[in-house]
Formats: sequence, C-alpha cells, structure tokens
Amino acid sequence: MLRQEIIQARRKLDRVVIPDKMLEIVVRACIALNVDGHRPDIVNIRAAKTLTALEGKSQVTIEDVVRVSGMAMGFRTRRGGFEEPATLEEIDDVFKIIIDQIKETG
Repeated sequence: MLRQEIIQARRKLDRVVIPDKMLEIVVRACIALNVDGHRPDIVNIRAAKTLTALEGKSQVTIEDVVRVSGMAMGFRTRRGGFEEPATLEEIDDVFKIIIDQIKETG
C-alpha cells in the first residue's frame, strides 16, 4: 500500500504548487536562525512539496513547511560553524514568530 502511495505521489509531485508566501516564510526562518548556506531552505521546500504530494494535496501549506522544518534545518550549523544547529524548539519558535508577523501585515 505504501509503495502505491509513493508511486502516486511521484506522479503528482510536478503539479504541486508552492505559494510564494511559503518561500518567503522559509527564507525568513533560515535568516532568523542564522542557518549556513542555501540548501536548508531548498531542502525544506522540497520536503514540504514531497509531503504535500504524498498526502494527495495540490498546494503546500504552512503546516507542511513547519512539519518538515526540523528535519530540513535541525542539523545545519549556524554562523559559519561557530554555533550549534538550532533545536527543534528554536525552529518551531522562529516559524511561529514569522507566521504571526506575516498575519499581522496581511
């Protein structure tokens, strides 16, 4: 059954929409967390897109982005390797702050 779900998700993956707002949220989170490089934001978006397809949905939501963020960013060094990776709690807190800021500004 899982194999069939994965096959269906792979077929749907190219049609999954990633709203610009999701990209903005992920980039802002990476900046706020001082995550090194650009790969964490790319990994986060690709993982969210994959999760969305696997669940049979057609558009990435903020919930999808947040659900995968710990896996995408939780192991990345910060400030050129001088800081340890962000904890899952730090990542969740940053996403909450950014989401609240975006809701306030519309």
